[in-house]
Formats: sequence, structure tokens, C-alpha cells
Amino acid sequence: VQTCALPILFFNRNLLGAATAAAGLTSIALIWTWRRRRLVVMPAAGLVFAMSIGRRTDSITPLIAVGMSVLAGAFCVLWVRASDEKRRHLRYLPPAAIITGLVAFLFRDTVTGWFGRSPSMTGRTGVWYDIVDAWSRRPVHGFGFMAAWFDPELRAALRARGRNLWEAHNGYLEVLVGGGLIAVVALGFLAWFVIAALRRSLSARSPHAPWFVAAVMFVAMVNLGETNIAANRLPWLILVAVSVQARWSARSLDDR
Repeated sequence: VQTCALPILFFNRNLLGAATAAAGLTSIALIWTWRRRRLVVMPAAGLVFAMSIGRRTDSITPLIAVGMSVLAGAFCVLWVRASDEKRRHLRYLPPAAIITGLVAFLFRDTVTGWFGRSPSMTGRTGVWYDIVDAWSRRPVHGFGFMAAWFDPELRAALRARGRNLWEAHNGYLEVLVGGGLIAVVALGFLAWFVIAALRRSLSARSPHAPWFVAAVMFVAMVNLGETNIAANRLPWLILVAVSVQARWSARSLDDR
């Protein structure tokens, strides 16, 4: 299914992979929450179903995103339970993870070989170069929502690569080419709101903080390889909903 009647949703093979990965992550969380109840059968069945559908999509991006979200959630569990002395050591883990990710991208020829993938990330990097080139012609305000994909120069560049794409396979580049620097600034304000909400939830030692961070990490990571911000607004709504819930949860703990 390529599209549906509602403009708020967009599904193709890769985005279905992201949706099933998110469903699997939710099932794992429910299994952990309900592990002493008979209802555990329901999320367990959901996990099996999500893994079965996700395997058929052959999309590795959501799997990487789930892995990173699990690591982020585990880090938050340690952070919430750690003493101030241990936190001084834990604070070095996020920068180390970012550096590791950058190194992996620089040496992606080797890393992608481990997963049996091409260094171009199935042609994504070439498309990204074309998108940045198109954005350079309208750097401030961009082309408008989805309008860049009707630009003759961009379509010619994509045809030269043998690609007939209508999305960037990167949510952040989709925002850049669609709204230019204005949209990047707006996205920056949203990122500030999300980070502030997560920090407040962690500072309040909310028991839900690891789940909030894991969900946001999933959305942030899956947009590196798929367009889950612009063309598909389902993860976008999840991101906003989790951020609002994180702020509310932290505020309710502060009021106690």
C-alpha cells in the first residue's frame, strides 16, 4: 500500500518496517509491565506479529532505530537509579555514542558490509547529494511541502541516477528542502522543547522517563534513513505526544 485516504498517514515498505518496529518495541514494554499477569499473552502475540511483518519488509533502518532506543532507555534506567557520583561517569556515555555513530558513518563501507548492505545505503547518499544541491537554490524558504519533488532539475538528477523517488529517505533533509532554513529553525525549537521535556522527566526521576527517551530516540533515529517527519506524520504525532506526556509526568511528580 503506497498511500491511504487520510493525508495524515503514508505507508510503503520501509515505513511499514518502522511501524512494525515501533509496535514490537511497545509490545516489549507491555510484556515487561505485565510480566506477572495473564494479559502478557496479548503483547507477546503482538511482538511475534510485528517481528513477522517487519522481517518481510527487509528494512534495516527501523531495526537500528529500535536498537538505539533500547540502549537509550537502558541508559536512562541506570541514570534514574544512579547516585550523583555514578552520574558523573554516566554523563560521558552519550557523547561517546555520538562519536561512535560519526565514526561508523565515516567508515560506512566496512560497517554496511557487516549487514550485507551497500555503502551508498541502497542509493540514499547519492539522492541526499541531489537534495542538498536542490536546497542550495532556495536556501531560506525551500520549495514548499513536497514541492521539491516536482522540480525539473531535481527530477532530472534523480533520473540520471536511475531513481524515481518522491521522498528523501531522510526526514531532516525533507524538512530542509521543503522549508529551507526557516523550517530548520522551527525544527530546532521543537527539538529544544523535546529535550527540555526529557531532561525535566529525568531530573524528576520519573519511572516513565526511560520509555519517553526510548520513544523519542526511535523517532529521531528512524528519520535518518526514512522520511518519517514530513510525508508520514504518524511518528511525528508520537514524538509530540510523548514530549507532552513527559512534561506532564515530571510536573505531576514535582507537585507531590
